[in-house]
Amino acid sequence: MRSAAFWMMVTAVSILAYIGYLGKFYMSKPEPWPTASGAILSNRIQAVETEDGQQFKVDIRYQYMSGDSLVEGNRIMPAEVTYSSREKAERVANAFPVGKEVKVYVNPVEKSQPAAVLVWEFPDVLSPVVFIVIVLVGSSIVLYLLSEYQRLKK
Repeated sequence: MRSAAFWMMVTAVSILAYIGYLGKFYMSKPEPWPTASGAILSNRIQAVETEDGQQFKVDIRYQYMSGDSLVEGNRIMPAEVTYSSREKAERVANAFPVGKEVKVYVNPVEKSQPAAVLVWEFPDVLSPVVFIVIVLVGSSIVLYLLSEYQRLKK
């Protein structure tokens, strides 16, 4: 077990060193969308029945200027999101109170995608490879500690 833990750790460190060299700890962001200033018009929570039972959707309406015209939007993120509990949906809804000024990201392509979205300011997402490395490191530590425990137990 100790040798497996050692080689898992060596593999994880090697991958991290390579990723660090490339500077790819975070997923690259998609091409930036132009932004516009907008304001929240309405905000409510809807219950939705899904295969997994009752889910909750936040229905936010906002308007923004696109060129010379005033446009309405309703997406928070490009994909429709439902929440497993009303409390989670309420937290999202509370982040967008009526009248709040927001930055709206306007889709430059507009093919089968929403014309605009409010992109909630999420931190960058770790690369999936970094996540795998974190799992490798954690597993190797557990294996090492388990082998030490068994050695001390004898």
